[in-house]
Amino acid sequence: MLAPRLSMRGWQPATVTVGLAIGLLLATLTKMITDNEFQLAWVWGLLGIALAILAIAIISLRHRWNHRGDAAASPTPLPTA
Repeated sequence: MLAPRLSMRGWQPATVTVGLAIGLLLATLTKMITDNEFQLAWVWGLLGIALAILAIAIISLRHRWNHRGDAAASPTPLPTA
C-alpha cells in the first residue's frame, strides 16, 4: 500500500524466507546484546533455533536455485521401436 509499484512477483518464496530468517537472527542477537543475557541457557537455545531456521532456509534456497531449470526443460524423447 505504501509503494504500489513494488512487486513481489519476481521474488521467490525461498528468497523471502532467507531474508526473514536473517532478520530473526539479527533481532535475536540484538536482544541478547541489549539485555546482556549471555549467561542464560535458554537465550542460547533461542539463538540456536534462529540459526537452525536460517540454515534450513538457505538449504531450501539452494535447492530452489539448483532445480529451477528442471521444470522448464523439455522431457527426454522416448525411444521408438
